[in-house]
Amino acid sequence: MNEINLNVSRGSFFKLYSSISVLLGSSLILAVPNGHSVGAILLLLGGAVFLLLSFLGHPVNKVSSFDTNVFIIFLVAYFGLNIALNYLHDLPVRSFDLPSRFILFIPIFLFLLHYPPNKRFLWLGISVGAILSGAIAAYQQFSLMPKEGGEERANGFLNAIQFGDISMLLACLILCHFCFRPPQKNLSLISAFFIFSIACGILGSLLSKTRGGWIVFPLSVFIIYILSDSEKRKYLRKIFLAAAIFCLAITFLMPAKYNFLAERAYRTSVEIRGVLDGDKVGGYTEYTSLSVRIKLWKNGLQAFYDKPIIGWGSVKEIKEHHPAGWDILKYVDDFNHYHNEVVDTLAKKGLFGLSGLIALYLIPFIHFSTSIRNLNASNIDFAIAGIVLVISTMVFGFTQCFFAHSSGVMVYLYFLVLFYSAVNSYKSKAEMGCDVKLET
Repeated sequence: MNEINLNVSRGSFFKLYSSISVLLGSSLILAVPNGHSVGAILLLLGGAVFLLLSFLGHPVNKVSSFDTNVFIIFLVAYFGLNIALNYLHDLPVRSFDLPSRFILFIPIFLFLLHYPPNKRFLWLGISVGAILSGAIAAYQQFSLMPKEGGEERANGFLNAIQFGDISMLLACLILCHFCFRPPQKNLSLISAFFIFSIACGILGSLLSKTRGGWIVFPLSVFIIYILSDSEKRKYLRKIFLAAAIFCLAITFLMPAKYNFLAERAYRTSVEIRGVLDGDKVGGYTEYTSLSVRIKLWKNGLQAFYDKPIIGWGSVKEIKEHHPAGWDILKYVDDFNHYHNEVVDTLAKKGLFGLSGLIALYLIPFIHFSTSIRNLNASNIDFAIAGIVLVISTMVFGFTQCFFAHSSGVMVYLYFLVLFYSAVNSYKSKAEMGCDVKLET
């Protein structure tokens, strides 16, 4: 009897610990330096204790399934592939840092499977993280930068592109939860809180002026809409229409001094027109974001053609063998990646690396997509958020190497194991015929 009580107490403590860890980790993801690691570190400590207790023979519930085994094997395989490629390219020890994160998330995944966090803590943490990202961006843009004459783009504690992309991602994840909450006849305080957090996440991205990530929000709206049933779509149409009218009104009514949306849209049209008019990269009258990226992509693809199987390992190595392609770019920036996830992977890791990148997107996408039919309406937000996470990260990778940064790897894996474990927990209980309403 005492052993049963001890197991119950341990389970309650670990569930509380996982809930608080997720709340803090998601809230601080952009609010403090290296905030993207806070949640992972806290959960890794819990996972280490859990594995130690399991090793010492303490009883634990068996939650193993085909899906969980596939996910763990994938994390190990992705780690092994990148370690092997780094070894073949004789890269320095620091290059093994990012691949090692995939192994470190295995105990976190197992811990969350056994002790899933409180659902309210999870979504509250992401909401607070979005609010803080918007607040930090607004402070930098309208208070700090004008006084100090700093950069014109809000960047939090990261570079502007990573900050803007992650801020938009937080907004889109909250949108998934908000849209699949039970319809409310009146605007409740909770609904208003979620709407405010979504707006703050979008604001953080807008103030970072990261154009490549802005398309993610309408794309998320489209994903949510097509994955909804006919009754839900009627409710969502009203929400999306009101949001679209509000955004257009803000854009047109904003004073010209602060209307950076119009400025960025105009700059984009000028850059596109310059490319379509036949300007050659290398002969541009001025360096633009688009022109430089096109030059980078051409260089990366040329490097891939010359060494397609395992790539070159690093941009430094490519520059040594293809110096001519970098003569113009060296005056712009000292690039260490190609501002495109696929091109960067092909150039550095070849077809072997590309296969790993495709699996990094495809395996979670298939899992979340096929899990939707096994979840009820109150839990489907986890699977939808997982799909949005994967698609958003792919879109970020069109104009940025999201996984070339520690923040990108940590944020993707952090939310991936959260939603993956949550979907598996709800799905396994549904398959056993249990009440799928876990702690909320």
